[in-house]
Amino acid sequence: MANVKTCPACKRMVEENAQWCPNCGANLTTAGAGQPPGPDQQPQGPGPQQQQWQAPGAPQPGPRDTSPQGVIREAVQMRTQTDEVLSELWAFIPLISMVIIFAVSGIMALTITDYFLSLGITMAVSIVAMVLIIILLYKLFNRNNLHSKREAMMRIAIVDLLKRRAAEQGASQMIAAQVQTMESINYEALNYEPERSAAVWAILPIIPIVGWIFMLIGLYYLTSYPPAHDRRWHAFTQQVQSAGSQLGIPVMLPSWRTLPERSFIIYFILTIVTFGFFMIYWFYVLVKDMNEHYMAQWQFEDQLMREIQ
Repeated sequence: MANVKTCPACKRMVEENAQWCPNCGANLTTAGAGQPPGPDQQPQGPGPQQQQWQAPGAPQPGPRDTSPQGVIREAVQMRTQTDEVLSELWAFIPLISMVIIFAVSGIMALTITDYFLSLGITMAVSIVAMVLIIILLYKLFNRNNLHSKREAMMRIAIVDLLKRRAAEQGASQMIAAQVQTMESINYEALNYEPERSAAVWAILPIIPIVGWIFMLIGLYYLTSYPPAHDRRWHAFTQQVQSAGSQLGIPVMLPSWRTLPERSFIIYFILTIVTFGFFMIYWFYVLVKDMNEHYMAQWQFEDQLMREIQ
């Protein structure tokens, strides 16, 4: 029978050479949950900025591994709840809504002589079209909010990991500049990526008379978020790559290309000039840009996970 040992967190028996508990995920190479760290070990809990967070409805069984590796692993596991890759067909929702409204209105005018019946059917169809717009706006705002939270969790854990590795190797001064830059980027992201209520910004555009103003404001937020967010993450990962190479954690960026800037003013003018049809492309890039950001970020995170296991 293979040699075994007891997990200090969940008390299950595991193989003696196991680094991680297969039952609760605890780090078996450091002081586990339920056992205080020894005098020569650094505490494994998160700093004051690290707090437990998970996507709504996501289960979290067993004790939480609060080591940097554990928090990074947890953030990676959250991707299925936070980073929703939307089909680019969602970009056609505004067009579909307009076509439905105009088509049904025309049919009613030609075939139904009862004014109130025609009006009622047209209003019902208009409500369905508005609901489709609400769902699309909600999805775009909500995935930005959830992704920002998950990424903040990831950034803080990565900085914590690099600091600990540097302290163990006596290389804290060697990577001090990179750590300072990463902490500055994290601070900027936390302050310039505020959470915007997905429900509120999805409903405001349907308010009579003034709804179009809120629609434009919402589109401005959605248009400016992806490139700015992507630049911050890209700058952060460049510093991680630089510091990691000096600490024996080799991770490579999947691409040096960042998301292109999207001009809200130009897109707005083109939407007016094309009688609204340009909005299809506008929503297309809103969906596509964040999808591409997710894919590139996942590649980096998967590399990092392989190196810190």
